[in-house]
Amino acid sequence: GIDTITPLLNGAPIGATGTTVVCGSDYTLTFTDSSGAPVTGVNAQGPCTLTGTTLSVTSGNGECIITATSPGAGNLAGTTSTWTLTASEAAQQPVRTMRARKPRAGKTVTIARAGADETTIGQRVTYKVTRGKNKCSLKVTKKGAVKLKARKKGTCVVTAKASGIDNLYLPYKERQKYKI
Repeated sequence: GIDTITPLLNGAPIGATGTTVVCGSDYTLTFTDSSGAPVTGVNAQGPCTLTGTTLSVTSGNGECIITATSPGAGNLAGTTSTWTLTASEAAQQPVRTMRARKPRAGKTVTIARAGADETTIGQRVTYKVTRGKNKCSLKVTKKGAVKLKARKKGTCVVTAKASGIDNLYLPYKERQKYKI
């Protein structure tokens, strides 16, 4: 028979259909072998690098090709196996998220505290009333706080967006509904 190598990513087997890995993340890559022989010749190609057992994903675009060899042992012949991991862009998060509030007509409330104008990776967040523009308006302060002025009863929806960075981070989008 032929030896069987099983790759483990953070302790979980990599499936026959592959696994998705996220840009900017590190994973522990280890192997088990049905013959008990040491797995050698481990290599990573594509948007991943391998240092010891640490697999680092350097881009969110492409496929990481992992190759490993076992010399076999006993009555099991040696083998070289290959696995494909799909690299994806990482999600980005805002420094501050919008808070659910119930503003009263004629009043102004802070819906996101200072620092809400950028994501954790430094992308600029823009805010816009995307529904109910006659019900409310927005103002972003110099320190990045977002204030909602409730004009009259009804519902308005505020959408926050930030651009992604190609091959690294996905765009950010958050929606919050406010009932006045």
